[in-house]
Amino acid sequence: MHKGSYHRVSPWEYLGTRESSVLEKWIDMESHLEWCRMWPQDWVVVASGFLEDDVEEWYLQERQRRPFKNWEDFKLQVREQFIPRDKPLRGRDG
Repeated sequence: MHKGSYHRVSPWEYLGTRESSVLEKWIDMESHLEWCRMWPQDWVVVASGFLEDDVEEWYLQERQRRPFKNWEDFKLQVREQFIPRDKPLRGRDG
């Protein structure tokens, strides 16, 4: 395979920045998780390793209070918590 024939997204830390574009870029780690052939039921646990600061604290508290059902539930909850309510969620196209 030619080295430039695919694009792999490497995960990066999410610090709880309250901007939809930053959060959506972080959530795009899905492509990395798929590329690594991880089981979808493990995605939340793997992704939680890339949370820092306020969002890590939120995750630990939320996990104790009400465990996340799956990746889709996690994405919904993190969006509700870290995207300002007065700003609409912007798509990946900007």
